[in-house]
Amino acid sequence: MSTQTEQGKNSSERLVILALLFLVPIIAIILLVKSFSSGSTDPQAMTEEAIAARIAPVAQYNTGAPAPVLASDANREPFTGEQVYNKLCMSCHDAGLLDAPKLGDNAAWGPRLAAGEADVYHKALNGFNAMPARGGDATLSDLEVKRAVVFMVNKSGGNFAEPTDGDAAPAAEATPATDAAQAVEQKAEAAVEATKEAAADVAKAVEEKTEAAVEATKEAAADVAKAVEGKTEAAVEATKEAATDAAKAVEQKTEAAVEATKEAAQAAEQKVEATVEAAKEAVAPAEVPLNKQTETDSTATQPTQQ
Repeated sequence: MSTQTEQGKNSSERLVILALLFLVPIIAIILLVKSFSSGSTDPQAMTEEAIAARIAPVAQYNTGAPAPVLASDANREPFTGEQVYNKLCMSCHDAGLLDAPKLGDNAAWGPRLAAGEADVYHKALNGFNAMPARGGDATLSDLEVKRAVVFMVNKSGGNFAEPTDGDAAPAAEATPATDAAQAVEQKAEAAVEATKEAAADVAKAVEEKTEAAVEATKEAAADVAKAVEGKTEAAVEATKEAATDAAKAVEQKTEAAVEATKEAAQAAEQKVEATVEAAKEAVAPAEVPLNKQTETDSTATQPTQQ
């Protein structure tokens, strides 16, 4: 039984290791692809300018080059909160990806709003957990980021005031290198957490299967023990019956032997009695006739004549 348990543990450990080696790279790739994908259905988000703006932080972080400033960005009007949301935010906040509070989920937004307006703006501008700074677009001004925050908050149980133009800040004053590094670090941490959770799930599944195998082994052993016990009891009963039959047979043979001995003894006794009678007859004196006995007696009594 102990050997089977050890083999089951070794198999479980090997299964966990193989599962981790297989799942970790796949999960990391999926999470990174999803986190860098905007998932927006807005046609404006698929333009060359929008795509270049989204990949600018990562490109700048990898090469050290400054984030590109598009010619159209210099003279464009600030985006509305809804436009920024459709462009960047909805990929995570529509589906609740990477623990992002879903748009319209008042319960999820409640604790975040309780921290205060300044805290919510600070996290949106500087990044938090898996969310990169400025949603991953360093060209967005503070005004545009805050507009996006207000759009999400006011549709999720909050009541933030619409930011004014005085809140706008030039995109050039941002620190895209720092923001990009922080974004990548946060994404890596999120990928690690997701991998840990997946590994824990795999380990739990393997543990449950191992426990089920152990229980099945115990049940099988119990059945075998029960069967052996039943067969042992049957063997004992058969042995008792055989012993009883043997004893009975011996008893019957013993009684027959006793009867035969008695008969032989009686026959011997009769022979002895016959021998004794014969011996008595052989040694007994012969009988004398009465007339002869009288003559003898009278002769003996008469005096001798001279």
